[in-house]
Amino acid sequence: AAAGWLASDPDARQAYRSLSDAYVQMGKWDSAVVVLQRANDRPSSSSPLTQYRVAMLHLLADDTLATPTLRAALQRYPSDSIRARGEADRLPILIAAFTVASSSGSLALVDTLLKTAVDVDSLMPGGGTTTQSTGGFYALITKLAAGMPASDADKRVLKRWADGLEQSKSPYALQMRAQSISLAYMAFLATADTTFAATARRWAAPPGTKDLSTIMPELSAIIAINRGDTARAAQLVSQFPTADSLRNPNITIGMAGLRLYARGQVAAAIGDARRAVGMYEVIDPKRFTNIGMGEPGFATYARSFLARAKLYEKLGEPAKAIIAYEEFIRRWKNADAPLQPQVNEARQAVARLKDNPTKSVPVGTKPGRG
Repeated sequence: AAAGWLASDPDARQAYRSLSDAYVQMGKWDSAVVVLQRANDRPSSSSPLTQYRVAMLHLLADDTLATPTLRAALQRYPSDSIRARGEADRLPILIAAFTVASSSGSLALVDTLLKTAVDVDSLMPGGGTTTQSTGGFYALITKLAAGMPASDADKRVLKRWADGLEQSKSPYALQMRAQSISLAYMAFLATADTTFAATARRWAAPPGTKDLSTIMPELSAIIAINRGDTARAAQLVSQFPTADSLRNPNITIGMAGLRLYARGQVAAAIGDARRAVGMYEVIDPKRFTNIGMGEPGFATYARSFLARAKLYEKLGEPAKAIIAYEEFIRRWKNADAPLQPQVNEARQAVARLKDNPTKSVPVGTKPGRG
């Protein structure tokens, strides 16, 4: 039936896109990839952006082909070929691809994508902002998600973006704010500036919400930790949904798992290693709903393997720790130089654990005692 529809549709490219989107909605990433690959085999439906979309589908499938596919797309379909086709979603697709690059720690690839986007079109759709400024913000967010520290200049960029979107009079402003919740959230995680936490809550709150502290309560827990109030943080953490309650594979995970990552961080900070590692283990890209522009959750998901490995060491489970460390190394072995210290830390931990597999001491156990 699908083949007949494609054969009869005068706009074969749109037909292939619609079929691919249908497979995406069903979580059938491999089928969606096959449809897009076939689309590119036909002159009437081929597009320079297809391989960029394929790279993002690989990322949703948690497939290591994502970054190599993106690199190949940039090499085969540079800015001039994308610009020549004039497709309306060219800039959103290129900026969304920042997420693919950051998920593997490829910071230079983020910069290459930004340059490509600027070369394709100097203005964002609608002509309101430059691609350099808007794309530069998304590039910054994905780099912060990968673990780069925020400089004072970076914080000013984040503040300008948040204020600008907050004050925007665009008819699309509400939609843009709703789509940018994870970005404000990541800005808070990277800077500890509570104004970004407040911004994320305002944008996420249903109309009429009076008490914003009830929105994303893990933010309150992190703020409490940053203020040294571990008792308040522990109280809030105890109210989080359990990992077991979140394991249902039929339930989608919003914000690309960023909230689960933050919950894992705060649980670890109060010493609840078991709850923390449970939060990290629940994160599953196959349950994510989509890839937004500059989505930070994919990079923090990769980093969660390093975090959970350390927790498994504390819990006295060296075998699980080794598996998590090695998974992080596999994902980030080709990460750029500024991120390699994280990879080196994981490699050293694996060597240490393999040399001394019985020396990991469970949390709460005094050395030398059973």
